[in-house]
Amino acid sequence: MKTLLLETSSEFALLAVLEKGQILLEVRLSGGPELSKMLGAEIKKILAPPYDRIVVGIGPGSFTGTRVGASMASALAFGWKIPLYTASSLTAFGPKTVAIDARMGGIYVQRGTESPLLLPLLEAAEFLSKELAIASPHPDKILARIPGLTLEKQEPNPLLLAQHAEPAKFPLQLHYMN
Repeated sequence: MKTLLLETSSEFALLAVLEKGQILLEVRLSGGPELSKMLGAEIKKILAPPYDRIVVGIGPGSFTGTRVGASMASALAFGWKIPLYTASSLTAFGPKTVAIDARMGGIYVQRGTESPLLLPLLEAAEFLSKELAIASPHPDKILARIPGLTLEKQEPNPLLLAQHAEPAKFPLQLHYMN
């Protein structure tokens, strides 16, 4: 099964082509404002249909990045008449407990493949203090808000995201940082 994967919810955005549990191609992209300008062009460079499915990370993450990735994935799946799959973006940083700064809204945490939780700062500190291994794309942001934790910096792994993807349910339920 050949899969096109898009993960655009953080500054560690990526495109990947997967087949039979192997990464055939992986392209790391700049997140932030540049992502919406370059995503289409980057996908055009790697277009080699036919794909059997598309997997997209649905956050939690950047409002714009998550919407851009989900919109592009939905449009391609519709146009190519192939299934769209979704997964929590935090799954790509696992399989440990993952924490990301939800900005003003607290901390998003996800243990393994459970659904992500948005916890207020005090609850997040209590939850994370009990975890032995915590991964984060930006541990410095978590440590600035909850000092004393042991965090491992992690970049997204497209294989993890694809392994835990489920058929999309419409309308897509995207998760944004506040």
